[in-house]
Amino acid sequence: DNSQKLFIKHSLEAADTIIGKHQPNSSIDNFNPNTLDSLIDQWNDNYIKFDCSEEHFINTIGAAFGHFLIKEYKMKWTIVTDEYGSDYSTTIEEIKLRNFPFSSVAKAIDEKRKGSLQTISLMSKRRIEDLKKRTSNE
Repeated sequence: DNSQKLFIKHSLEAADTIIGKHQPNSSIDNFNPNTLDSLIDQWNDNYIKFDCSEEHFINTIGAAFGHFLIKEYKMKWTIVTDEYGSDYSTTIEEIKLRNFPFSSVAKAIDEKRKGSLQTISLMSKRRIEDLKKRTSNE
């Protein structure tokens, strides 16, 4: 709905600011998962440098990661609701591929994971390629 679209839009605008400030020569138009992983590492090293709350950081980097997955792999934003609540997801329905960009960023911070978003991106790419091979062989 409109409030969800606005949330993503505002989060992406904020992500552009954070990316530009903390990753020279990068912006919302030319970043990749490694850029975002580097920002998460910087946050984990010293979050004071970011001058924002953890929730704001997770929302901006999560929206940017989702934006990348959508552009790179032709995914779509969806909302998934289960017994634990609702969460934003990027999805390719035909192959039941689903990622949770905001939760992925939160987990990378909580568990001090290195290279987490790049790994998720590469796993998604591999899964899409495997499915394309299987369907073309049928």
